[in-house]
Amino acid sequence: MSSVLAALGCSGSSGPGATLVVTPDSILLNRNSTSQLSVTALDAAGHLITGVAVEFNSDDTLIVTVTNLGLVQSHDSVGNTTIRVRGAGAFRDVPVRVIPTPASVAISPADTTIFQYDTARFRAVVLAITGDTIRSLPITWSSTDTTIATVTTSGLARSAGRASTTFIQARYQGLSNQARLAIVSRSAGNPMAPPSPPPGSRT
Repeated sequence: MSSVLAALGCSGSSGPGATLVVTPDSILLNRNSTSQLSVTALDAAGHLITGVAVEFNSDDTLIVTVTNLGLVQSHDSVGNTTIRVRGAGAFRDVPVRVIPTPASVAISPADTTIFQYDTARFRAVVLAITGDTIRSLPITWSSTDTTIATVTTSGLARSAGRASTTFIQARYQGLSNQARLAIVSRSAGNPMAPPSPPPGSRT
């Protein structure tokens, strides 16, 4: 199973006049999957250093192991650990997170109605095959019709003004789900519209 990258950050240090550049600089893996690390050594001027012997070590081999060629292999355990990369007198730490295999995306609310130009907040989580939530995974949001409503990267949908229906979609990799969003007008004939103020009252 192929690996998935996540922006977890990479920490490290340069040795005397050398820097290690490791790609990817962080790894997100499903259980029992792999990711290949690539290492480049640069001198103080940024020039490539060839023939550098590189060493890889895993802080927790129950979560991931790594070969002497930089192939990272996850196992049945989930959690966070670090791959230590050393060479040319420098080192680089690559954070690794192993998660259960994602099975579905859950979105809420599943069906909601708002007035024109109002907003609605949607939330989505990725679920493992056991039904457990896999936290802190990036969700991609979209609307099936942006002339009816748009949605931000955080799941906030906003009516574009048309009184109609669209669907708000949440996606993680190849998994997706959607929720119905109905936009209704504020006209007096709409049963959802707020009541008109009594005659003579201030508005």
